[in-house]
Amino acid sequence: HQPRVQQAMDWVMLNLRAIAIAAGALFALIVIIMSMVAYQRGVNQKAIALEGKAFTLHQEAQDKARSGQQSAEKTDGAQPEDAYKDALTAYQDVIVSYGDTESGKRAVYMLGSIQLETGKYDEAKQSFENYLAKSPNGILAVNAEEGLAYILEQQQKFQEALDAFKKLEGKAKRPVCTHHNDSRAPETRRL
Repeated sequence: HQPRVQQAMDWVMLNLRAIAIAAGALFALIVIIMSMVAYQRGVNQKAIALEGKAFTLHQEAQDKARSGQQSAEKTDGAQPEDAYKDALTAYQDVIVSYGDTESGKRAVYMLGSIQLETGKYDEAKQSFENYLAKSPNGILAVNAEEGLAYILEQQQKFQEALDAFKKLEGKAKRPVCTHHNDSRAPETRRL
């Protein structure tokens, strides 16, 4: 055993510089990885906070619309999307600043949802398609497909809309057509 221990010690002494460099590189790599993880965690927290603000503004706009204040504003020349202006801006901020995070992906869907609610069908279609391109198996994918089906209905493409809703029945784990509170689509809710 003595000669092997001596050989090992001799090898370490001969390669001490290389061992120190390798240990230093490993340490630096660990520090870099830990820094990246901490940075990403901070980015995600900021994204979630901004998404929360946008969601709150969205809820306030929906509450305002439901309480009838929206219809009173319409007589003053306001458009349906005016109530959602702050929420739209906040979701767009999430997308621009944190588009690659889960919050950014959800914001794309929520933007489409508001656009659908306010009758901006071409914009809503683009938002839903963008969400599906980024998150084809995302938690809101079925909802995005449902939104696209509603858009087809609003464009009076009834057969395509019906086909899309039927396709969704197999995918959905919940009853189809319950996400959007859309009084304009009574025919499709009976599916």
